[in-house]
Amino acid sequence: METGVATHPIFNWMPYKLIEKEGVVFVEWIYLGEKRFTDPFFDDTIARCKSLPHNSTGYKIISTADNVVEWAEEIKPVQISGFIFHVSRCGSTMVSQLLAIPASCIVISEAPLIDQILRNTSLSRPEKIPLIQAVFKFFGRKRFEEETQVILKMDAWHLFEIKNIRNFFPDVPFAILYRNPIEVIRSHKRLRGMHMIPELLSQAIFASEEIEIKKLSLDQYGVRVLEKYFQAIADFSAVDSNTKIFDYRQGIENIIRELDIFFALFHSEKMYTQMQERLKTHSKNPEGSFQCDEEVQINDLDLTQVNNLYQQIALLSHRKIY
Repeated sequence: METGVATHPIFNWMPYKLIEKEGVVFVEWIYLGEKRFTDPFFDDTIARCKSLPHNSTGYKIISTADNVVEWAEEIKPVQISGFIFHVSRCGSTMVSQLLAIPASCIVISEAPLIDQILRNTSLSRPEKIPLIQAVFKFFGRKRFEEETQVILKMDAWHLFEIKNIRNFFPDVPFAILYRNPIEVIRSHKRLRGMHMIPELLSQAIFASEEIEIKKLSLDQYGVRVLEKYFQAIADFSAVDSNTKIFDYRQGIENIIRELDIFFALFHSEKMYTQMQERLKTHSKNPEGSFQCDEEVQINDLDLTQVNNLYQQIALLSHRKIY
């Protein structure tokens, strides 16, 4: 397969979804045309591409998982500059939006395909590893001349996979974003993410007992999820020398400037001016203006453990030398 050539049959095609039939895993592809990944989430870009003529024929373009691995062998992707992990509602979406402004940077934000592979029960671990690595190659495929780097933002619960992902990419910088737990809970109280609602994701991800969960309020369940996330951050960052932790309280612009160094992105001051304009809008809705979180009353929560972990992570972030 000749990569980087626009005339190749699968140039500008991207694997984006798993399909499983009778225990066999297939991969569905979508045509991207000239569309870059500049939307808040991977799926937002995919939705925009579905109206393109190539994707409106009534037919699906399907391959085997083995095809994806085989075709990826000839791809020379651009450099992976970093991974972004997060606890949700901590500025990670805005950070990924700002990093996607330069045409040189491909930003893949929470691609469901990665999560589908990680949580698939029909694929063995030896089968998942080359498939994930192949998909990352396609995500980082150079489709435009300016592209030189790729950044991958994971789902919040992928903090539980961070050790495995480190094994795949031993030399890539990992950034972890977190926030005061009560502020995260307040944000989810207004509009809960799927991982903050029991049974929307497999409880095996969070290593939680169903009987125990049923005794918790929705807000206390969210606290329990954050405890798991914060513990994963504390455990991993304590031993990984190529991980940097960012508290939402630092401010998004300050986080971006630190990431500029950590990920070796080398943004110009002109680019920072563009980023400051984007900061005035909503992270998940670029058409809407940014507004600070309103105070939401939350009562009768046990925050002891999660606050202890929050303080532990804060100490780690100040002690750590990168």
